[in-house]
Amino acid sequence: MEAVGEVVAVGPGLTGRQVGDLVAYAGHPLGSYAEEQILPADKVVPLPSSVSPIIAASVMLKGLTAHYLVRRCFKVGFLICLHCCVIDAVNLTNI
Repeated sequence: MEAVGEVVAVGPGLTGRQVGDLVAYAGHPLGSYAEEQILPADKVVPLPSSVSPIIAASVMLKGLTAHYLVRRCFKVGFLICLHCCVIDAVNLTNI
């Protein structure tokens, strides 16, 4: 469901991604256990150097779930407290 990998090729006309970039994704398309995968560029996010690939791969889906719950499920007026247990996970908000 979530993975981190190195870009090994880019399609013609694509900007913003280069061969060698580390990127992460979560959700669809499935296939995070594959050795290589072709992904649409809008489904991946660049991985900042301050976040290790292991941490990024383990928090992508959790972060998307938290974002969905905060932005789409709770009504205005709720007081919401999010607790981050992983050091550097907060850096993912800078992506």
